[in-house]
Amino acid sequence: MPRGVASAKQLAMMARVLDTFCGTYGVTDTIQREDAAALILELFNLGSRDEEALLAELEKTATLTLRPKQTRFSHEG
Repeated sequence: MPRGVASAKQLAMMARVLDTFCGTYGVTDTIQREDAAALILELFNLGSRDEEALLAELEKTATLTLRPKQTRFSHEG
């Protein structure tokens, strides 16, 4: 398949990787989850096509690339 194209089976596999990663690392923030999904797509396009390999690459890379959780600042004063 050409770069940037995934079959329904591959999309389901990437969704499982995302769910596994987010469940394992407690990712519940929407922005972090979207960042992880974008990273999965990037890794897939770079050639990580196996579920286990994709998860392993995500685990190695994610801590360096995921944006910090959104925090709300309150003004006390």
